[in-house]
Amino acid sequence: MGAENGVVRGKVVSAVLALAMAGGALVALGAREARATGAVATKRGVPAPEERVDINRASVAELMKVPGMTSSWAGRIVRFRPYRAKSDLLERGVLPSAVYDRIKDYVVAHREKKQERVGVQFHSFCVSGFYSFADLQFYFQKSGEPFFS
Repeated sequence: MGAENGVVRGKVVSAVLALAMAGGALVALGAREARATGAVATKRGVPAPEERVDINRASVAELMKVPGMTSSWAGRIVRFRPYRAKSDLLERGVLPSAVYDRIKDYVVAHREKKQERVGVQFHSFCVSGFYSFADLQFYFQKSGEPFFS
């Protein structure tokens, strides 16, 4: 009877090993198919880039909607603006790396668009050779900009 138990035990072990190898082969095949079709595994809950919170424009209340954010960290983000990139939060010491790692997928740093300067300083007129009121008036008429509106 002891010999039969050994044979049965050997068959059970063989069957378990065969199932494990078949399961591993299926997993490998699925991973190869995913790479071939371009399927990419994504993290759950990570918003699309256009839905991320802009650290250069968001209020403390808006920053508080980011998972893992506290009011003190949100206040520091607002206080140390502007940022060129979200990595500035870490590089400039605004946030510790543990906090940055929690929020980095939920925030973005859009750069401020520079506004075009309207008008010219009086000093530039003097340097350019515009010395009289008539010269200034003539310049603004030619440029199409309003003159003392």
